Amino acid sequence: MLTATLSERCACCVGYLETEQAYLAGLLHDLGVLPLLLLSARSRDPKLAPGSIAWGESVELERQYSGVDHCLVGKCIGLSWNFAPQVVEVLEYHHRPQDARYDQTLVEIVAAADLVCQMHGVRVGGAPSRIALADLNVYKSLLDNSTQSLTDAEKSELAKVLELEFPEIMHLLELPIAVRWG
Repeated sequence: MLTATLSERCACCVGYLETEQAYLAGLLHDLGVLPLLLLSARSRDPKLAPGSIAWGESVELERQYSGVDHCLVGKCIGLSWNFAPQVVEVLEYHHRPQDARYDQTLVEIVAAADLVCQMHGVRVGGAPSRIALADLNVYKSLLDNSTQSLTDAEKSELAKVLELEFPEIMHLLELPIAVRWG
């Protein structure tokens, strides 16, 4: 829900008109992790235990241990369930937004929201202990590395939104936050 809410706010910030689509794509972006988690939970190999791999964060480790990653699994689910093409593209490319062709802006929005969550320790299958807040430069750097279709002005504005709204969203979702001053 955090990635979905951040995706919706980011969409509003950059003028992406399909804010509901951004929310939905943010909500579903890691859908492909679920089957991998189910398979790993049934495995007798301790290396595949749900807590041993950063499922949903490291596609390389997923491929190494299961032969497939959550992005490909998510794409297959999205296609079989007849999701809109832009949502399928988010499922497939949210770790490689530069490869998106259909709606790169939507993929970048969800990728940025996902990276912010990862930066704060929010991950699939785990609850964040205490989330320390980052500063504007960290968000700007993150956006510079994950968004190509946004202008520098849009990235700066989005970094401000993320910095200011992340604590508010965390509070609304009742997740613990550790505030770091200075």
